[in-house]
Amino acid sequence: MGYLTAPFFDQLPVYILKLVVAVIFVLGAVYVATTIRMIYNVIQRLSK
Repeated sequence: MGYLTAPFFDQLPVYILKLVVAVIFVLGAVYVATTIRMIYNVIQRLSK
């Protein structure tokens, strides 16, 4: 998807690009937090 949209990034305003980057970083942080939480839950269940 990124390869298809990359040629059009220069046509977007700067504030839209910054918003897209911010959303990607937030989604990445949520993904990492969810993964860590799942790993923690698995370790807790296996240690009982």
